[in-house]
Amino acid sequence: MAWQLADALRGYLWIGQHVGEWLATAHHGLQAAQASANPPAEAAMHTNLGTLYLRLGEYALSVEHHNHAIELYRGLGDKDAEASVLNNLSLVHRRSGELEAARDALVRCLEMLRSASADSVSTGLYNLGQLAVELGEIDDAVDHFSQALALAPNADSHAYLGMALRLQGRFAEARAHLERALEIGNVPAGEAEALENLAALELASGDTEVALSLASRALSLVADGGDQQVATSVRITLGEIRRSLFDFDIAAELFEQALATARRIGYASGEIRALIDLAVVWRDLERDSESRSAADQAARRGAELGLRALENRARELA
Repeated sequence: MAWQLADALRGYLWIGQHVGEWLATAHHGLQAAQASANPPAEAAMHTNLGTLYLRLGEYALSVEHHNHAIELYRGLGDKDAEASVLNNLSLVHRRSGELEAARDALVRCLEMLRSASADSVSTGLYNLGQLAVELGEIDDAVDHFSQALALAPNADSHAYLGMALRLQGRFAEARAHLERALEIGNVPAGEAEALENLAALELASGDTEVALSLASRALSLVADGGDQQVATSVRITLGEIRRSLFDFDIAAELFEQALATARRIGYASGEIRALIDLAVVWRDLERDSESRSAADQAARRGAELGLRALENRARELA
């Protein structure tokens, strides 16, 4: 019964950002499942903990719990559950920069989901699209997110497609999808992502004051106890807005905060983005040696991880 209560409470605890309570409840649920020799319950609790550690940016712990869950579901012959965990595992690998491992997990996931529900397949497509964005393959990302939207027209599918269309420069279409995502509503992290992308769109369109308001709202949703990967990305976008307003010192502080968090949680592409923006703003502040150092670090990390688009941006600054 204890594990069922822990599993039932996870949505409430995450939406309310009661992270400490979720962590304690999930560990208690796992202990109860193991004590009762209940493999389905144990698998559910490992999945629960894997998801929590993903959102906290503790990627090594997330991988460990996801792998335990995969082994248990495989032993139980529950292919749908195994595929769902593989999908989550791909996201962990993507955020930590293990892009080939992410792709492998996604391919295995989608092979198992051939006859699954539309929601399950769309979730796999979200992750394929996000991986394509990381690799700079924006046309592929738009294709994956468009397929996901056709299968499951929810807030996430609108937000992801809006992000990819923004990166393609299709601002009117992007705005429509991002605004629709906000109309539908989402958990704080999902809402923050939509607001951040709208902020980036407004910045690209030249409306910096609106962009600043949107990015500030986004950060307020995730700054304290929220999804740290999203918080990192929002700080980067907010820093870019501040730089456009010639608030160079504030921008540098935001990029430094983003860099520290990205390194702490192992968020590889966030680390490179923060380094690139630091290189730019330190050049603005005439801190030339620090600017070159940041650009060099970004280029090396991009080359190590196969993130060619980010690597090329960094090399232009080095």
